[in-house]
Amino acid sequence: MGIMNRRNALIGWLVLKLARRRAREKAAEVVPIETRSARVNARLAAIVAAGSALVVGVVLYVRRRGSRPPAVAPTEPAAPPASPPDPPPPPVTE
Repeated sequence: MGIMNRRNALIGWLVLKLARRRAREKAAEVVPIETRSARVNARLAAIVAAGSALVVGVVLYVRRRGSRPPAVAPTEPAAPPASPPDPPPPPVTE
């Protein structure tokens, strides 16, 4: 029987899963848990920042668009494309 087999692989996998879970739990005990109000305040701040950026963007877009001179319409129609010259008359034979 080899060292690496399904049974040992399964046991190793379970040990790793349990060790990771336990490490996560110990780390959570050390770090203070964020309260719900702090999460709500952070979300509210993000929404306000995004809304402000949107308003500033719209205002700048409208101001920039309004500062352009109006488009000038052509006063006379464009000349038609040049046509080829008339062909020369056929030679007279008598």
